[in-house]
Parts: sequence; C-alpha cells; structure tokens
Amino acid sequence: MTYRQRMAKKTRDKILGTAIDLFKKKGYANVSIAEIVNTAGVSRGSFYAHYKNKDDLLDGAGIIKENDYSIFYEALRNAPCFADIDPLQKLKSFLYQTNSIIVSDSTADMIRHYYSYMIQSSKNLLRSDRTYNRIIMELLGDCRQHHLLNNIYTDEQILEMCTLLNRGICIDWAMNDGSFPIESKNYLIDNFISTISV
Repeated sequence: MTYRQRMAKKTRDKILGTAIDLFKKKGYANVSIAEIVNTAGVSRGSFYAHYKNKDDLLDGAGIIKENDYSIFYEALRNAPCFADIDPLQKLKSFLYQTNSIIVSDSTADMIRHYYSYMIQSSKNLLRSDRTYNRIIMELLGDCRQHHLLNNIYTDEQILEMCTLLNRGICIDWAMNDGSFPIESKNYLIDNFISTISV
C-alpha cells in the first residue's frame, strides 16, 4: 500500500468511525454530513471522495459483519470446545451468533436505516458469494454427510430459510427499538432446526 493509499484509508476510517459514534449518540436521522465532516475534521470533498451519501456510509459501517461470521465459524470448526458438537448444533450456534454479531455494535436505529437502504439498493445482501451463504452451505454439507437433515427441503431452500429467519429476527429487534435481548428469539431458530432435522 502506497503512502497515498494509507492516507486515504485513514481518512475513510476516520469519517466512518466518527459517523458511527454520532449515529449511536444522536440517531441516524439526526446526523448530517456537515456534522460528520466537522466532527471528523475533514473536508466535504474528502467525504464524497469515499462515500456517495450518508446511506452509502452506513453500508460501509459493516452492520452485516461477514468477517466476524468467518471468525466464529473457524472457531466452530477448529476450537476444542466445539469438537464434540454435531454439525446440526454447529448450524444452530452459527444462526444464534449471526444475530448477536449484527446487533452487537449497532443501534436499532442504524439497523432500520441499513435495511431500508438495502431494500432500495439491493446491492450487498443479495450477493450469492456472501460469506454467510458459504458458511451455511458448508454446515449443511456437514449435516448431510452425518445424515442429520431430512429430505423435505433442498440445501438452497434451507439457506433461504436461514437468511429470512436471521434477517427477520434482526429487523423485528430494530422495529422494537432493541427492547428485548436478541437471544430471546433463539426459540425461533430452535423450532426451525427441528423442522429440518431427521
């Protein structure tokens, strides 16, 4: 990475970090681009060099934290504490953790605006190459290998159900202003797992 690239990344990260802090303190709708650049100490031109608008910045905030999914998945696959857990329990654990990861560093307000933006742009969440999709399909493959899934649904259908279930729980949490612990909806995941298992 050249010096110029490092400086550009530093500016981008500064804008993003400042914006997230402001969103958490004041609410997404109550924060303007002018406030973000003033607080970050950067120019308006610097903002637009990195982000198209405030919604694009929210997308860059990484509410859907694919890297965190990978970290947890690697623990599921390799950590000694998970060694004796069957693949179906690993799938359930991953679905639980997905919701926790999404809401861990976000406010309900941020998640509402994020999904609203995604509905309008449909750019990231519909990508077939998402880390989330790859992990679910690998876990389903392990489950099939151990004969833990029934044959009512294909793996693609189960992936779709997992996606809708995780997304629905997080959206419901956001719509209710985060008024309940996200883990309190794990019973929905439990019911889903019992539907797809033998």
